[in-house]
Amino acid sequence: MAESRPQYKSHPLWEAAIRLAHDAYGLADAIRVADPGAAGEIRRAAVSVPARIAGALSAETSSEKESEAAGASAALGWLAARAESANAPSFEGLADRARELCRGVGIQLGGEDRPVC
Repeated sequence: MAESRPQYKSHPLWEAAIRLAHDAYGLADAIRVADPGAAGEIRRAAVSVPARIAGALSAETSSEKESEAAGASAALGWLAARAESANAPSFEGLADRARELCRGVGIQLGGEDRPVC
């Protein structure tokens, strides 16, 4: 019997987070020689975003959902700032996409009235 795909994997926020993580890994690879520490931090932040979004979408209580959404937002804010400071022309839009996803997380998972980014 085949297992079904978890529902969160079909959610637009999770799909956007996966695309962003792939691009963030590209940025990490681009700066790895010049700044290996930052490259590792970018990778860790990048993988935490889809994991936190999956946690929020799968949460059983509102407090779990809010906690996971806050974690995703924090990682996205950090990732946006790091992408901006990396000065890598081929990854120019990464910071804007991270901020846009952060706003989406706030609206869809954290409540519209709560500033998250």
